[in-house]
Amino acid sequence: MTLDLTHRTYSDHGQSRRPFEVMLFPVLNPKSRPRLGWKLQGTIVSRVTLDKLAVDFGERPVHGGTPVTQKVRATVHVPCQHLEVRVKPEAATVTINQQEDDKTKFEIVLAANPDLPPGKFQADVQIFTVTPNGEKALGVTLPISGIMQPEDRLLPAQLLLEAKPVGEATEAVVTLQAAADAKVTVDHIEIDSPDLHAEPVKVEGIPAGRAFRVRRKVRKEGEQISEVRFVIRKADKKLITLPVQVCCRGEVNSLADNTERK
Repeated sequence: MTLDLTHRTYSDHGQSRRPFEVMLFPVLNPKSRPRLGWKLQGTIVSRVTLDKLAVDFGERPVHGGTPVTQKVRATVHVPCQHLEVRVKPEAATVTINQQEDDKTKFEIVLAANPDLPPGKFQADVQIFTVTPNGEKALGVTLPISGIMQPEDRLLPAQLLLEAKPVGEATEAVVTLQAAADAKVTVDHIEIDSPDLHAEPVKVEGIPAGRAFRVRRKVRKEGEQISEVRFVIRKADKKLITLPVQVCCRGEVNSLADNTERK
């Protein structure tokens, strides 16, 4: 039997010492519950404690972009020359800085690997203590996660247009996100509804040709969903289709109804 004493709950967060207790029962007869057993109890002394239980990079990392970083502060409670950190799989790179005024304090900087493919990612960061004589022991495991965004993307990926009475139009702006020096252009726009229209628009702070106004004429009551597809041409002439879902809601024109009744 192996007991994992590195596991922590939220109540154990940041504690250098925490109580431990587990009951063990021998099962001699599967039909009856054993009443006698052994109790293991004691105090767990942590090699390392962190100021975070997990790290979430969110949706900030971008494939091929500047690495997004998160900082974790570690405190060592045993004799330690330095820390060694491993990330499995290699979802992030690590930089370790030891405080000059307090050798038990470390700052661990995690940088999401921009070479990861777009999509969700997660990994375990294993933090080891290394004693002055070279002995290494696992101190704590820190889970990390995030969503790697594609290099070229549209924001927002879903347009929730303002509800309007039937017969009126509603609109919003969508922007093409890419590196400032990237040579990407919108080759053409595909629309699956005659009630939809998309056109370039000037927006302060956004390069020309990367902002578009999406306008929809409300023809009926209720929820309506359609799609606009922006076909992007990259520097290597490759075409990429970026879809945007357009959602709107048509409402009853109460003013028109009252006029008809009169």
